[in-house]
Amino acid sequence: RFVALLPPVILGLAIDAIFGDRAYRLPLVPSEWLPSGDVDQLWLSAGLILGAFVLGVVFTWIQGVGLSLFSNRVQHRLRVDTYAAMQDLDMAFFDDKQTGQVMSVLNNDVRNLRDFLANTLSGALQLVVTVVGIAGVLFWLNGQLALVTLVAVPLLTAFTVSFMRTIRPRYRALRAAVGDLNARLENNLSGIEVIKTSTTEGFEVDRVADVSWEYYLRTWAVNRLEYVYQPTMELLAGVAFVVTFVIGGLWIVGGAPGPFSGDLSVGEFVTFLFMTQRFIDPLAGAGRIVNSYENARASGERIFGLSDLPVAVADDPD
Repeated sequence: RFVALLPPVILGLAIDAIFGDRAYRLPLVPSEWLPSGDVDQLWLSAGLILGAFVLGVVFTWIQGVGLSLFSNRVQHRLRVDTYAAMQDLDMAFFDDKQTGQVMSVLNNDVRNLRDFLANTLSGALQLVVTVVGIAGVLFWLNGQLALVTLVAVPLLTAFTVSFMRTIRPRYRALRAAVGDLNARLENNLSGIEVIKTSTTEGFEVDRVADVSWEYYLRTWAVNRLEYVYQPTMELLAGVAFVVTFVIGGLWIVGGAPGPFSGDLSVGEFVTFLFMTQRFIDPLAGAGRIVNSYENARASGERIFGLSDLPVAVADDPD
């Protein structure tokens, strides 16, 4: 993700050098290594930006392949280990649990954890790296304007913590509803001969409708919160971008506004806008990460709750 931050920085420095009166410079590169002509500086900047994009594609491919292999291997081992632990339980456990509920843990919940490891975990790591990297670049360019952009972070964090506390029990209830629905469907399908011979089709349809409606209610309880959280995050992030644009624009047009001081070049302002947008997008998308995390957490509780059950009668190791 750090590679993806290079193009806006190089672009801003090139604008100030080629179209402004500042010396051409690149971070961590000695000035004597850099060309002095505008055309050469333009071509060097274009080549570096293209190279950054190519490296970004390569690193994204490596990350995707690596996480896919890792998450699917974890899914395989977790499903097998959970099944082995369940198989060792005494018959009292199976008398109390319906097959569909156990199947929901072995399939749906394990798959939720796989999806979290394959997608959400990488998204969370990218979010942290992006926010830290962009914050560092913004402070390097202009610490005062960076504070304006980053003032939204505490608000977004507080709102996210409150959202997580509220939605966590709802995800637990949702995962339980999935298990009940799977159990009802599995039992009815496996006992379809009994249902037909006893002519209880209407009764069984009502039972399926009841658990399906409960699943609908639990899903809507989660979605209702999501539809408040995600737009609010996008709004707060968008306000931060607009405030940065207004203050930076006033700085360029008429000098440092209000309590601010110093200079702000056009290239720095352009870089700021690019960086702020890249900073805003992952923050606004943090809701998807939080939702996936809470869903995976609820699934994890069900998986480890099953695998950690004590065995009443253990087999002799010999």
